[in-house]
Amino acid sequence: MLAEHRLYLETEYHEGHRANFSSADLTGRDFSGADLRGAKMDRAVLRGADFTGANLQSANPIGAFLQDARFDLADLSRARLSGGNLVSASFENAHLAKADMEFA
Repeated sequence: MLAEHRLYLETEYHEGHRANFSSADLTGRDFSGADLRGAKMDRAVLRGADFTGANLQSANPIGAFLQDARFDLADLSRARLSGGNLVSASFENAHLAKADMEFA
């Protein structure tokens, strides 16, 4: 799915497919350094996932379970984290410009 998403971004949405992790259980997965711009992640279980240095601009983890996830040095600008469980999540030096964290 990540390869298809990378192609989707590289071809400016003409080829490949936007990553859709909605409602998936991705507990503990390593997404460090990944380009996940615009990825759909609503209601996903991402407990303990590592997004260190990842590009999550405009990603949509709305209502996602992100407990203990690492977002250190990640770009979360315009990401929609509203309603997510962010207990013990780490955001050290993360870029959060215009991120929606309402009710998170």
